[in-house]
Amino acid sequence: MSTPSTLIVPPTGPLRGQVDVVGDKSISHRALFLAAMAEGESQIYNLSPAQDVASTQAVLQALGAEIMGAEIMGAEITADKTSVRVRPGWRTPSGPLMCGNSGTTARSVMGALLAQGLGARLEGDASLSRRAMGPVVRALQGFGLRAELSQGHLPAHIVPGALRAAEVHIDNGSAQIKTACLLAALRAKGTSRITESRPARDHTERMLPVFGGRCTVTGSGVTVTGPQSLRGAELHIPGDVSAAAFVVVAASLIPGSDVTLRGVGLNPFRVAYLEVLRRMGALIEITETGCMGDEPVGRVRVRAARLRGVEIPADWAPRLIDEYPILSVAAAFADGITEFRGAEALRDKECDRLAASAQNLRSAGVVVEAFADGLRITGGGIRQTALRLDGFGDHRMVMANAVLLMAREDQAEAGMVTTAEVMAISDPEFVSRFQSLGGLMSMAPVQPPVSVWT
Repeated sequence: MSTPSTLIVPPTGPLRGQVDVVGDKSISHRALFLAAMAEGESQIYNLSPAQDVASTQAVLQALGAEIMGAEIMGAEITADKTSVRVRPGWRTPSGPLMCGNSGTTARSVMGALLAQGLGARLEGDASLSRRAMGPVVRALQGFGLRAELSQGHLPAHIVPGALRAAEVHIDNGSAQIKTACLLAALRAKGTSRITESRPARDHTERMLPVFGGRCTVTGSGVTVTGPQSLRGAELHIPGDVSAAAFVVVAASLIPGSDVTLRGVGLNPFRVAYLEVLRRMGALIEITETGCMGDEPVGRVRVRAARLRGVEIPADWAPRLIDEYPILSVAAAFADGITEFRGAEALRDKECDRLAASAQNLRSAGVVVEAFADGLRITGGGIRQTALRLDGFGDHRMVMANAVLLMAREDQAEAGMVTTAEVMAISDPEFVSRFQSLGGLMSMAPVQPPVSVWT
């Protein structure tokens, strides 16, 4: 278990240089699941070192897969080993499958268990156990899933069921639910169709052909005819464009900054935040340099600029769901008003990210109006000399708060963000990356209270 820590953010100057980001977390999950379902050995390069991905690795190992080259240390993958070999194997687990904090792990493994005809008990940490699992269970019931939830949440008991092809509609823009359905559809006899009200990330569809899988993608969904056999493959994972977002916003806000991010994934479903920032006046140059596993990759250069408020279309929400916390920070420093709606899914993340963003911005003196599905932020910057911000045990909230503290004007004292240890859930290299660019932030362990006996 990670040591409780506070992130200390002192005054900083311009951010400058070139830097890489960790392997993409979303793509890493899917690569491990498809490799575990394939025949033969797979080699995956630049696997994300995130704790969430370690949870997927541990779950697949408990189900019989051999994953070599990255060591499990508790719930973490050692940072110097990002290349893994995967050999498939499936068996009924001897105990509960521990999904940690990872919603992608919990939802995807439901589809994989159904595809393999296996049952298991799924458990998660306190945060994951608060997140809704009813929608994915209802979607997979069309494929034959039998599951018992605890009032719509984990723990879940998955019972082996009769797999069948199905037509399923997803109305909340969830790529995790879509991936779970695709994993089941690969093994189902017949043609399955998965439709969406709002298109979600398409990493699974892009990756399937790499492993010899076949699917047909249309504007409204994905069609899969099964059963299909996958084959082992070699896959290079691009840099995580969501991890890059924090650097992009920080470099946009801090005067004199000029940063280039290398090897970043440029999937069209993941780069909408770059377009939002451009509309706000950000100076961003994108250079596509090639593909990794049918995922476009390239360089992103960003220089400091004066931003202005914008209205973000509600139908962009599925493509911005991970970036709203950091876009809210950009909005706090922009001239004018920024408003976004259609983001009610933020209330069912590691914390209620709408409420958390509003609370922290208000504590910094920013005027925020909250709605059930979004925020209206009146920008103009903040000037408080010292702030203690709540990370809410949410990795994206901690990192967004760090950027807010870095971008303060007239800084005199260091600010602090609580629960900073959770950054490892998605990006254990966050602090070192900013340090390499000139940022001065550091981690400090939380000291336990001292008992005084009289």
